[in-house]
Amino acid sequence: REVDNYFGDATTRYCLQFSALVAPRSSEVRFAKWSEIDFEKSEWNYHVHKTRVEQTIPLSHQAIAILSKLKEYNYQGPDSYVFGSDLRRGAALSDNTLCKAFERMGYKGKHTHHGFRASFNTIMRELGYKGEYIEKSLSHKTDDPNGEAYNRAGYLRQRKNLMQIWADFLDEIKQEN
Repeated sequence: REVDNYFGDATTRYCLQFSALVAPRSSEVRFAKWSEIDFEKSEWNYHVHKTRVEQTIPLSHQAIAILSKLKEYNYQGPDSYVFGSDLRRGAALSDNTLCKAFERMGYKGKHTHHGFRASFNTIMRELGYKGEYIEKSLSHKTDDPNGEAYNRAGYLRQRKNLMQIWADFLDEIKQEN
């Protein structure tokens, strides 16, 4: 609810809303480009620098709605940043901008952007969803000693369902007192 009512810059609000739904690393979302978003398939396809793998994130209906609104607001071509800076044309939103947004909302020392990842991981596990789907959604490397050398499963169908369940869960808790 706090993020939805964030009074600052619209791009920052959209970035935080999207991040809550998708649980990306700050650098992944800040440097996302429009060319990586496939609206027809409802997917975000990008290169994860930390793990050096290609990642496909299934996007919920809610995430696509945010991106659609944002595209009307700030689209400057396929190679432009989805969450571009309002201060510097052609630059990505800064990490400091996201930190300051949490501070302005009263969450300094209580919540960070990375907290969206921890919440997604913890809550979905507590709800009984498979760890391997969750870990793949978070772009984590596997603990399997053979790693991705043998298991290249993307679990895309399962993760599409998982991401929609997560988005619906967030909508439900926003409706609670």
